[in-house]
Amino acid sequence: MSYPLQFKENVVKMVLTGTDSQAQIAKDMGVPDSTMRYWLKKAKSTGDSTIMTKQEKRPQDWSSKEKLDALLETAKLTDEQLGAWCRQKGIHTHHLEKWKQEFSKDQSRKRQQCP
Repeated sequence: MSYPLQFKENVVKMVLTGTDSQAQIAKDMGVPDSTMRYWLKKAKSTGDSTIMTKQEKRPQDWSSKEKLDALLETAKLTDEQLGAWCRQKGIHTHHLEKWKQEFSKDQSRKRQQCP
């Protein structure tokens, strides 16, 4: 079953800030325990209960503009900062490297086509 993003965020917030147990909240909200654990794991890995919804986009679904923006945003990050950025966005550094190569190839082709 697919749950609305706002619902996921609210359930995670209830678990992280509430007084009821995780099992009780899962039961009350009609969410399987395994699903609840998955949402919590995603939220805790980033330290933000709202971040979990931003990671659901697969790397292959990023538009060219989003890829270029990501490359520009990460160009001057340290390795540690880059790792944190990638975790937050749900991608790996090899995706950035691949995108960089793709943009370089595209630019080379465009230069060759110009008279």
